[in-house]
Amino acid sequence: MRVTILHSHFTSIGGAEVLLATQARWLVAAGHDVRIAAFRADADFCARLLPDFRVVEVGLPPTVRKLEQLTASMMPALIERTRPHLDGSDVVMAYNYPCAPVAAAAGEARRTWYACEPYRALYLREGNPAAAASADAVGLRAPDFASRQVARRLFRRRILHAVMPWTARTSRDLARFDGDGVRALDAVASLSRYGAACVEAAEGRTDVQVISPMVRMAPPAAGRRGVRRDAPQLLVQTRLGIPKNVDTLIRAIAIVRRTQPKVVLHVVGSGTRRTALERLAARVAPEAIRFHGFLATEALDTLAAACDIFAFAPVDEPFGMVFPEAAARGLLLVGSDHGGPREILADGALGELCNPFSPDSIAAAILRTLALSDADADERRAAADQSMRTRFGAETVGPQLEKFLRG
Repeated sequence: MRVTILHSHFTSIGGAEVLLATQARWLVAAGHDVRIAAFRADADFCARLLPDFRVVEVGLPPTVRKLEQLTASMMPALIERTRPHLDGSDVVMAYNYPCAPVAAAAGEARRTWYACEPYRALYLREGNPAAAASADAVGLRAPDFASRQVARRLFRRRILHAVMPWTARTSRDLARFDGDGVRALDAVASLSRYGAACVEAAEGRTDVQVISPMVRMAPPAAGRRGVRRDAPQLLVQTRLGIPKNVDTLIRAIAIVRRTQPKVVLHVVGSGTRRTALERLAARVAPEAIRFHGFLATEALDTLAAACDIFAFAPVDEPFGMVFPEAAARGLLLVGSDHGGPREILADGALGELCNPFSPDSIAAAILRTLALSDADADERRAAADQSMRTRFGAETVGPQLEKFLRG
């Protein structure tokens, strides 16, 4: 099977890029011919992430510097620019926007979309339902940055459309073009029930399949027993962006310190919010938050071995591959009570759930985990590890992906 994977950009690493690379390598190992194309591609980045593939850069129309500038009137030119890179494919698998409506014009190939989420900038409410509901309830004075950001965007959009009505028409035209393209695809899959529901709300597809990500997990952790309660060490690993909600987690650590004065949160990852998060940590939880930046696998394994709990409370997260990875390292889990984390944690059976908009709720989930008896902690740790490997291992997910692509 000749598979062309079409992605929006390879310029920085995120969950979609890691997942795409994992799927591409599994398909090659299964005997398929895989090509990768992207509208924007940084050669050095591609050489690091995908050294075993040649990533073709399609390019954008001459007047477009950023994907956000695309309008419906520009899409036919983008389709024509992309078409030669899709010729000869048996199947095209689109990833992030605007790949799905472009793939819909892929000639004789089977046209599919592996949807991490709908295009959130266009479908602000449908792609961010929890944050939008929080923004509606609390508004611009919401304590968490994710809700404030969505509230600001909704407010700006209302003002912009009122002052310049043609911008509303431009958005509607683009949403119509995108939706028509998605509905014309042969098949759509998403990585969680939550992701499928968001795609249905935004695009109108009611037949979205759920195919979990393939997660590369470390060998089973040995030697972990019980819970360390005298100086608990917590880990969060994520890109430091707005929806990841690390600011609320930091505020929760300040609450945990009232009863656990030696608690430490280790923050692994980089991103645009790091400086703001460092300032917040210095103000509300001095010396309790340690920022490590990006860590290579060996260094991350060493740090994780010194930690007890993986705590991550993102907003509107469609999956969260870091949860299965953390479970494989033997960490106890705390995650959001909606979206992908809730599904991964089996509605709370494999870890504590929390309201990600509430520092008190996150703190309570952390303290409940620390209060587990050693026997209960060991039982939960083992159950989470086994469940993650069974549900998200390549031997389970790979055949599902292959069947989806073959049709």
